[in-house]
Amino acid sequence: MKKFAVPLMWALIAVIFISLYFSIFVELFDSPIAKIVYIIGVIIIIIAMGFTFKKRFSEIKEEEKDDISKY
Repeated sequence: MKKFAVPLMWALIAVIFISLYFSIFVELFDSPIAKIVYIIGVIIIIIAMGFTFKKRFSEIKEEEKDDISKY
C-alpha cells in the first residue's frame, strides 16, 4: 500500500500547485476569452496528470520492478 501512496501524494501536490499557480495568472488577463482559453489549458494539464498517475498506478499494480530496467 505504501507504493501507491507516494505517486498519489506527488500527483495531488502537482495538481494543487498547478491550480494555484495558474489561478494567480488568470487574474492578469482582461479578456474573458483569454481567461477561458487559459483555464482550458490548465484543465488539460490536470487531466494529463491524472492519466500519468493512472498509468503509474497500473505499473505498480503489475509489480514491475523499475522503469529504467525497460531500457
